[in-house]
Amino acid sequence: MWHIGGGHALADDIAVNGTIPPDHAPAVAAGIRALENRYLDEGGTWSAGIWLPDRQSCEPVSTVAIKVVEPDGPQRMSQADLVRWANKPPRTKGVRYVQVGVSPGNLTAGPAVFQILETVTRPSRRVMLQMNWFVLPPGTEQIVLCQFDSEHPELTDAIGWQTNVVTDTLAVHLTESQATA
Repeated sequence: MWHIGGGHALADDIAVNGTIPPDHAPAVAAGIRALENRYLDEGGTWSAGIWLPDRQSCEPVSTVAIKVVEPDGPQRMSQADLVRWANKPPRTKGVRYVQVGVSPGNLTAGPAVFQILETVTRPSRRVMLQMNWFVLPPGTEQIVLCQFDSEHPELTDAIGWQTNVVTDTLAVHLTESQATA
């Protein structure tokens, strides 16, 4: 994982430091740069990462993004409100939801809701897996989203363990925003 803004430097480092086999380093570095650019364009993302469980093949199995999202209304969502909202994901043209699962929980960073989505995109019929942890840190209306995406739904359990590695160590530190003129 890396903090957004540092992805290009990480990609440059991977290309030369030997942590990735030389025949895979250019592709891994390109993937990191593409993910970094995507999140730089979107805004609101703190950190991103790519999970490469097999260092020999270097096939990316999952990506992760940690983002700040604003609630739809002017006030803080309760955990119960978030469970209801997560049970009805927004419709996207060309995407069919095969599975939607939601469970409330508690993390060190605050009350949370875990959401698992399995979708099929049309016309490719590609099955996608998305695991989301929505965290309600105390002291703010904002929601921290830990979003894990994968084209490998057969690895749901392994990716689920990886979500726990990230969310079990998630810490949220609030600071006052500074207005700029």
